[in-house]
Amino acid sequence: MRTSEVKALLQKYFEAETSLQEERQLKEYFSQAETDPELELYREFFDGLTTADVAERDRILENEIMDYILEKESGSKSRYRQMWLTVSGIAASLLIAVSGMLYYQQQQSFRDTFTDPDEALAYAQHTLQFISSRYNQGMSALEPVQSVQNAVYPLENSLQIISRGLEPVRNIRMDQPE
Repeated sequence: MRTSEVKALLQKYFEAETSLQEERQLKEYFSQAETDPELELYREFFDGLTTADVAERDRILENEIMDYILEKESGSKSRYRQMWLTVSGIAASLLIAVSGMLYYQQQQSFRDTFTDPDEALAYAQHTLQFISSRYNQGMSALEPVQSVQNAVYPLENSLQIISRGLEPVRNIRMDQPE
């Protein structure tokens, strides 16, 4: 191809008026070992386009491979998921059935501890009295905490009064001249 033809094609190319066939001719011309020295600076540009075409093909091939892999993985995962749902459903059903049987057996074997209601009342009162004495014992250990809290209360009120008194001082800005 002559230099004048290549220059004309380059002019059309940079004005976005070339056809695909003309663009292929330019790429072929600049991929040759020998080009006109005047047009040598365009060689890198068209080499880059050729590299970009290869990269684009590689990207498309990579996307197709990834789609295939993901399709195969999702198929096997859905099988495992379906199996997992079936097994867990069966396990849940068995758990509910066994729990129901144990609950029913426990209800059937329940017997009252006392036959005399007065004896049951006396035992309940004794138990509640024991729990109450232990609770009161634990609460008596907390009396010093209550006295500290009572001592802090007047101080808390005084601090609130001081805080309200300092509120106008907080509103004063230092950068305002008088």
